[in-house]
Amino acid sequence: MMQLLNFPVDIWFDIMKHLSLSDLAALHTAFTSSETPIDVSIINRFAVNVITRILAFDECKASGVVFTDNAPCYTYRLLHEWKCLLHGDDHEDMCTKRPCGDSYEAGFHYSMEFSRTFCSQPEDLMTTEMTIFANDGKPFDERSREPAPVFPELGNTGPTQLVWATVEFGVSADSCANRDRVLHFMWNTIGTNIEETFSDVVHSPMCVIRTVAHQVPLEKVTWIELDKETQMEKITELPKEWYEFWLTSGIRVISTFSKELKTVNDYLSGEAVVVQQWRWKMTSFRTEWKLPIPMSSGLLLSRSVH
Repeated sequence: MMQLLNFPVDIWFDIMKHLSLSDLAALHTAFTSSETPIDVSIINRFAVNVITRILAFDECKASGVVFTDNAPCYTYRLLHEWKCLLHGDDHEDMCTKRPCGDSYEAGFHYSMEFSRTFCSQPEDLMTTEMTIFANDGKPFDERSREPAPVFPELGNTGPTQLVWATVEFGVSADSCANRDRVLHFMWNTIGTNIEETFSDVVHSPMCVIRTVAHQVPLEKVTWIELDKETQMEKITELPKEWYEFWLTSGIRVISTFSKELKTVNDYLSGEAVVVQQWRWKMTSFRTEWKLPIPMSSGLLLSRSVH
């Protein structure tokens, strides 16, 4: 350890250029756990620069996007897989009462494309805003390449809050199965009091457009590498100093849904019965990030959209 500290600064810079995020995280852990306090600012600077470049240039995918109708049970149902673990205070008779919460996962098809734009704000020249659009910002169409689930049922209440999402950078273009290095962001609102999460616009008695929009706190960031010899994934949780900016600000998620009255076949009675039901369809999805780098740095100017 002490021999490493004796390296000249220029050698340190050359070393850092060839280290992955997992290597930098290992150095950060070794230095911060040392009995003698060691300045890790150089390591942090390089790590943040690597993360920023990944956010700007690597392919991105959103997955595990879960919405809820915000009924009392939804948080508990996400934390536990078994219905018998539901909290009993909200149910007089858990054996006969139906669980009150419900959730819906927007399982984007692997062909779903995500694009990004960057812009700076006059009031904050040291921060760049990055927006990630699903389907290039165009409305989803169930007849084109299966971009998103169609008419997910969330009852009459419908989706009111996003409670869980992951965004990955570095994913292969054809499938997540071919990834070898991925920067993985995990967001959730579990345990967070989210208010005024949605708004409705009534177009007709038969159609309502709902926009769900609110901040989502960041839970953790991990770096995933594939060991080509063992074909096993190595997962490294990154130090909070490298992403503390999003720990306080989170990201803003904006999704739209349409509520439409549909005629469907109901088979619950054992026979096909034609009934009318309200169903929800996801029509768009985007996330808004704030990056702690000035647009004038030139890092993002070469590729503002991709």
